[in-house]
Amino acid sequence: MVDAQTARYLACADAESLVTLHQEMLTPYGFRCFIYATNPIATEFGKTGHAQDNRILHNCPKTLIAGYVGENLYRVCPIVKWAMSNTGAEPWTHLSSAPPDGTALSRAERELYELFTAHAITAGHTVSLPRHHHAANAEFGLIGVEHMTQGALIDIWG
Repeated sequence: MVDAQTARYLACADAESLVTLHQEMLTPYGFRCFIYATNPIATEFGKTGHAQDNRILHNCPKTLIAGYVGENLYRVCPIVKWAMSNTGAEPWTHLSSAPPDGTALSRAERELYELFTAHAITAGHTVSLPRHHHAANAEFGLIGVEHMTQGALIDIWG
């Protein structure tokens, strides 16, 4: 027997209703938007694969996705690197660990942090799903509400 929450997900007729329902479920936990990404053929171009091979479901601003995915900034994101080798949930503590002047960061890493700053991303969580094949990957990036601290989001997650 399927529980009521799962039944609501299964009743979604299209991706739009699925995204709306998922956001409704995440908002009370301090998340304003999410990115679900999967790449079933990631090995040819490295663990993250080619951006055009990714399958992405999200409710993030288009400008965030354009930079993060369209400009391949996800490839330098520390939490994505973590997700490529791990399964489970991990907070985005890396957001507070970047050097303030950016001197130790590559150009792409600086662009990533500038993109996050422009979108007031200060906290988040990643859930890396178990792999059914060594070349495939799938994960959720859950973005905290504007100006939320990572500590507050960790408390909510707990």
